[in-house]
Amino acid sequence: MLFAAITCSSRARPAILRLAAYSATRRIVSASIPVPNDVSMERPEAVALVESEIYRDSWAESASRFFPGAGMHFTQVDLFSNQLREKNKRSAPTLGKLEQTLAQDLSSTAYGYCIVIARGPIQCLLSQYFVESLPLAGLVLVDPLLLPDDGRINQPGVGCAQTRWSSSLSDLVSILDRSSANSPMRNSSQITDDMQSEQNEIHLIRSLKIDKGRALKLEPQAVPTLVMYSGGHEYEDHFRICAERTASFHTSVADGDFFDQVPVVKVKDDAPHMQTILDWYDESAT
Repeated sequence: MLFAAITCSSRARPAILRLAAYSATRRIVSASIPVPNDVSMERPEAVALVESEIYRDSWAESASRFFPGAGMHFTQVDLFSNQLREKNKRSAPTLGKLEQTLAQDLSSTAYGYCIVIARGPIQCLLSQYFVESLPLAGLVLVDPLLLPDDGRINQPGVGCAQTRWSSSLSDLVSILDRSSANSPMRNSSQITDDMQSEQNEIHLIRSLKIDKGRALKLEPQAVPTLVMYSGGHEYEDHFRICAERTASFHTSVADGDFFDQVPVVKVKDDAPHMQTILDWYDESAT
């Protein structure tokens, strides 16, 4: 992996300018923004944004401004662009390859002090696979629309877990294929030939009908988790249901009652998303 050196002089540059500069030189980590010198207190946590390319808008700019200003190092992970730029890797990306890429990239951080914000169906799935074996300080799942089988259910053919992967995948493909401007994600017809990362991501989603994801075997409350979903569009109910089902998977149950409930938060256009995430983390970490 190639990592761009960060000099002291770069710390004085505006965050968004450094974001653009590093995106042209870095491979997997497309942005790495340290805490500015004028911040009163630097925190031990780092924040990594792992974001889908098929969203109409990006959280990178707001996150790159907010978290360094809050005393936290910020990085952005671009999984699909890395697959395109590796000259020796011409084959299409798979879940297995991307899972290895994410693990390699996050190895540059101290796992136990890293908060991962995964935004998008593939990104949420891979981040949950990641914490099966490696720790994180916190995990934020935004639009976890792919629901893998529950590895904790040991009775084949019993329960909804046997169909949740195929049904959620079918629904996601249908959303991406519909010509609708009222969606937080671009549909397939809006992905042009020069948008190679987005094409790779769409292609992978379609291929999952054959190369399905493995069962998710996470123990409840393995890591502090926040689930968020995009609202204000025609698919809001579907996004909410997927978010609630994902949150229930991460929720501990004792004597038939839920406790340590994983919160589910609707993302609104005018809401301070980054402040919401930081407030949740500070509350869950204490």
